[in-house]
Amino acid sequence: MAVFRQELSRAFLGKNFFLALFVAIALCSVGIMMAGLPRPIVAEQAYFPWVFGLEIYSFVVPIICVWPFADTYAMERNSGYLNFVRMRMEHRTYVRIKLLINALVGGVVTSVPTLMLTIFTLSIYPKTFDADNQIGGAFSSLLPENVVLYMFVYVFLHFVFGVVYATFGFGLSLYIQKRYLILTIPFIFYHVFNFLFAQIETLSALKPPSTFLPHAATFSTGWTAFGELLIIFMVSLVFVWKKVSSHEVE
Repeated sequence: MAVFRQELSRAFLGKNFFLALFVAIALCSVGIMMAGLPRPIVAEQAYFPWVFGLEIYSFVVPIICVWPFADTYAMERNSGYLNFVRMRMEHRTYVRIKLLINALVGGVVTSVPTLMLTIFTLSIYPKTFDADNQIGGAFSSLLPENVVLYMFVYVFLHFVFGVVYATFGFGLSLYIQKRYLILTIPFIFYHVFNFLFAQIETLSALKPPSTFLPHAATFSTGWTAFGELLIIFMVSLVFVWKKVSSHEVE
């Protein structure tokens, strides 16, 4: 339990957590300013400045997810600290603790900026949406009826997204020693597959950005958004399990 508290404090009180949070909030702020504050692009609708607030953030979000904690295992292995940990507790238990905390901090650091942006836009602009505006993608049927619910579905989705991509990064840290690779491979994966899937109409709904901004893919659904995240999550867990069960820690 002491190790769990120590790692939890390290994750949520470390400078990387606050830096990632600051960058994410700053990007959302830039995005919403581009929407034409103090007035939204489309008067009397909170949706559009909110969407603009998410656009720039969505470009770098895979880095935000992994920045606070995902690379700590690799750093501990490189510094020799991991040898000290193995003298105190079972290696598998330690990996599980880090895996859980990393997933939690990834979800929080990813979704808090969206939550703040949502509260901000809803507090300034009317909670209305013109049904004549054609917005596609998963959950879009909620928009004409309940803009607030639609926005908070995104907050939840972004928490799940953060959990998944942080886990992806943590899985990499078990195999890769260089920090910059752990932080950038999820980003590269996100954008390379975005480009590839965009070239194939039947796969366009599976573009990785559509798991963060479902409206970016007209034919995306709740199943494609959460289903793709589930696949990435399960594959990441398989690689973590494979490494830990093989007893290879170097």
